[in-house]
Amino acid sequence: MKLKANSNEQIIKKIIYKLYIPIVILFLIVIVVCYFNKIGISVFTRDPAVIASDPKIIPLIDPKHNPFIGIISQIGILFWCITASFCLFCSAAISHKKDIYLNLISFLRHFGYLTSFLLLDDLLMLHESIFPELLKIPEEVTYSCYAFVGIWGLIKFRKTIMQTEWIILLLSFSWFFCSIFTDLLAEVISFSNNWQHLQYLLEDGFKLLGIVSWFYYFLRVCLNSVKMLI
Repeated sequence: MKLKANSNEQIIKKIIYKLYIPIVILFLIVIVVCYFNKIGISVFTRDPAVIASDPKIIPLIDPKHNPFIGIISQIGILFWCITASFCLFCSAAISHKKDIYLNLISFLRHFGYLTSFLLLDDLLMLHESIFPELLKIPEEVTYSCYAFVGIWGLIKFRKTIMQTEWIILLLSFSWFFCSIFTDLLAEVISFSNNWQHLQYLLEDGFKLLGIVSWFYYFLRVCLNSVKMLI
């Protein structure tokens, strides 16, 4: 089974033109809108539920009449959803070839379910509100569980991953690391209001880049998997 089709250089060029440049343009538009309307960038990047409950943000906007609140966060959720759908659908589509593609099917199912949990986490704010406040489960425990499932999947399916365009997956994890690092840095260093805008821009920007890279990687895997059946 050979899934890999392009060199790493070609892959990186494609992802820059198809995904990264549009994401950068989107954030530039958000920055311009925020600047001319005197609105904090977190109004567009953070989760709508967080924005609606933040006393510092509410006076600046009217949540009832602004459909773009949390738009960056919502775009990320859509990409989580599309990725999970692709993985689970593709694994079902090739399931009749289980004797040949057993590892690939298990790989897609594993990361399809993981992506579904990440989708629900972002959508319902599980690690931020539901788990710590209702179930008394600290955020660190939730993050550790996600990390364990992800790392276990990388180790178990390492041979399958090495046959794919793995550089995209590596880029995805790199962006997620940058987002987490920015968040941790903000907890250690007390930023002023102006620097907080930069913090949200970087943290949420890195996260969205990670999500779209995750999406593009599994899109490529699914497309190549279906092509093998034709």
